[in-house]
Amino acid sequence: MDSESIVRIDSDLRLWRGPVPTDDNAAQHVPLQELEIRLIRLKPRTPSDGEMICCETIVVSLDEAPKYAALSYTWGGPTASHTIEIDDQAVPIRKNLWRFFRQFGGSAANTWRSWIWVDAVCIDQTNASEVMQQVSMMGRIYSQALKVLVWLGPAHSDSDDAMQAIVNYATHQRHPKFRAKFWNSRAGLAVARLCQRAYWTRLWIFQELMLAKSVTILCGGRCVDWTDFYNVMAAENRTPDKYSARNRDYQAVLRSPAMSIVGQSLQPLDHRLWELMIANQDLRCTELKDRVFGLLGVAKMEVGSFTSPEYRASLCRLLNAVLRLHHMESSPASVEVVANDCNQLAELFGLEYARIFDLEDEHGVIVAPASIKKVQECPLGSLSERGITMWWAVFYGHAQVERLLLRNDVRERDPEKSMTDRAWHWAVICGEVDVVRVLLQSGRTGEESGFLGLAVWHGQEGVVEFLLSEGFDVNEVGEDYDPALQIASERGSPEMIQLLLAKGADVNTQTLRGVDTSRWRPWTASSGTALQAACAAGREEVAWLLIAEGANVNAQAGSLGNALCAASYNGRPEIVQMLLDEGADPNLAHGCNGSALELAVGYEELLQLLIEAGANVDAQSDCHSNALQRASARGNIAAIQMLLHAGADVNVQGGEYQNALWAALVETKESAALALFQEGAYLTHHLEHYRKALVAASREGCSGSVRLLLENGADMNIDEACWAEALEGASGAGEEDLVRLLLEHRGDVKAAFSHDRSSVFEHACKLASLYRHKKIVDLLLAAGASGEDALEVASGAGFEEIVELLLEHGADVNAPPRYGDGTALQAASFGGFEVVVALLLAAGADVNGKGALIGGGQTAIQCAESGRHAAVVTMLANAGADLTGLERESLD
Repeated sequence: MDSESIVRIDSDLRLWRGPVPTDDNAAQHVPLQELEIRLIRLKPRTPSDGEMICCETIVVSLDEAPKYAALSYTWGGPTASHTIEIDDQAVPIRKNLWRFFRQFGGSAANTWRSWIWVDAVCIDQTNASEVMQQVSMMGRIYSQALKVLVWLGPAHSDSDDAMQAIVNYATHQRHPKFRAKFWNSRAGLAVARLCQRAYWTRLWIFQELMLAKSVTILCGGRCVDWTDFYNVMAAENRTPDKYSARNRDYQAVLRSPAMSIVGQSLQPLDHRLWELMIANQDLRCTELKDRVFGLLGVAKMEVGSFTSPEYRASLCRLLNAVLRLHHMESSPASVEVVANDCNQLAELFGLEYARIFDLEDEHGVIVAPASIKKVQECPLGSLSERGITMWWAVFYGHAQVERLLLRNDVRERDPEKSMTDRAWHWAVICGEVDVVRVLLQSGRTGEESGFLGLAVWHGQEGVVEFLLSEGFDVNEVGEDYDPALQIASERGSPEMIQLLLAKGADVNTQTLRGVDTSRWRPWTASSGTALQAACAAGREEVAWLLIAEGANVNAQAGSLGNALCAASYNGRPEIVQMLLDEGADPNLAHGCNGSALELAVGYEELLQLLIEAGANVDAQSDCHSNALQRASARGNIAAIQMLLHAGADVNVQGGEYQNALWAALVETKESAALALFQEGAYLTHHLEHYRKALVAASREGCSGSVRLLLENGADMNIDEACWAEALEGASGAGEEDLVRLLLEHRGDVKAAFSHDRSSVFEHACKLASLYRHKKIVDLLLAAGASGEDALEVASGAGFEEIVELLLEHGADVNAPPRYGDGTALQAASFGGFEVVVALLLAAGADVNGKGALIGGGQTAIQCAESGRHAAVVTMLANAGADLTGLERESLD
């Protein structure tokens, strides 16, 4: 049978509607709408076409039931080696498809006018979204086609004889002698070869053939009807013949991939997806995911039982969707059954067993529950090593597995480690209403009440509606969570707010105490009311909505106090203006974070807005005193100037800092302190504030602040401790100029020293030596420090230059330090510092002297031995150290 015969068979396929451009992988495509497909048709060849194959395309809607054929074939090699013309555009295609088109374009008399669906040229292969859409429609495309054309490829290996033999068999199959002769002939061998062609090994063809209304098999220039081919393959099964049963050619047919397809077509098409995947596991596909998508069109399943992930979703998510469907259709009796199913699925796809349990998002990125450090924390004994954990079950929605695991959940466990509670957490986050239903049926523990807020935070409206329908209180305030409406307001979800209000949420419900909800959502400060939460988060649209629903703009609650303070807290001038327009009072009593004016410090526009609205610039709060003190503590010069210009009293007293100047000095904001001093700020005689400011400024190197304090503190009865602490801070920080400044003012310290004046400098010298500030050590030695404590510290650290300096100034090398742990020689020996040991020995250090703490009263050589410093041991031995008690190895 030639191509003209095929034309006559399919002459009823007709044009549907107008053409659009299309190609294999390069030309531009008009985007397809829902349920639309492209079709292609060969144009009659003209002399001007030469050898070029020319086609045209149309776009059709499956709902309009056009008549078309669908091609079933193998793509072949990976590269496009031939070119055809589609809608006047040159399009590269692969060799096998080119051969198909060529077969029907080889004659000028050819009148082939059928519209055909061919995946390679009718789907934009560069458009992932279109590929995904068309793959999901494959079942309908093939089942709705008037005919499916099977292209086995060009004629070879006596395929023409095989095709003719199949036609002849249909006529003479009832005669046993013919059948015996058939399978012992060249024709039978040719049929056996035809059944071994690569086409029959493709996974996708199973669906394409099973769904077809009618099938025509094409090979070279010949064709046969599927019924005739089917009869050749299946006749011997129906009426076995002793000759054909023993025939080698027919046995080859029975073992062929073609027989695998035909054999399944003999059975009712009511297999479930899992069974089809196992039955067709020997068929090949390029993409592993096609082992699922290539069978979905023929799998038997209840409506809505399987929600397939997108084609571009990760393989792990797809496999878990298949496993979930399998367990819905056949509920597992035990966790061991689940493990076996997982193992079978992994083997089917040629994957490692553990691959099934990777927690992947829709992009294939491995994730883990955010609220736990390790997924393996879920205690399931030996089963946890096999990957079957509650986390995995909840993450992928394996409700049947969850039921199995919850049967073994011991309620006596610590509730924080309860499997059920953690399953609640992730079922709510993932929006798995069915899982939440299962967990709720297992019994409430008291822990899940806060999950209403968790669902609100993650925008899971379905879970919210379900929980409220099950009796959860929409206005409940728990120990660790805020009301649902407040959470929705902070999240900025008008839709969720409308849902909660419709379910009876009170727009003015208050949180009366601080709530730390950091375990599952960002925490700024306890918001008090929904309006405060919206204002603190900068949700202007939500704030308007809440006010329209009756929210009180002056309600007092929470750590921020009121809505105006909340908006000021995060610098939201547009919301502050809205609240002022709605009657918010800028001088309301405030929360523990300060007044609205204090909170606005740092936001100049907002600060000016509140000042103009009549905010009291000298208003005092319990925590931070007033706005000027807060601006001073932050060193905000612009805010200081704005407040003073508005009439703020620079010397108003009270609060944590006592006044603005002290706030700047204590927080070491030198520029702010000098600016306030110039504006008439004065120091008080409060010794505690003076000491705190002086020490802080000294440690931070704020010379201007230190000078200001020293020059204005002559009559403050400052004592040795205050001055000495400042000197130590500057010495340890390496602030040479400040050390000089403090030494210059030591005569201003009026209180008598409680002991030898040199002790005041001894600690400072020790700190300077410890941090290797040589110039400061020199200054302090000149001021009266003995350097004995410093010598031990510098020796123990190996600071050669400091040791040399101290020895040059006469530090007693053998004097036991008053606050140290041992002699300088012990410290250097314990650290193994050979140069320092040599310096100390040269200065007359007692080689056999003992200290109090280092080495438990050991000598220097014993300390060196403890530190395994052989070179130092040798040096000390040569210097006459007592060798009693030393190990022999130390002396070698």
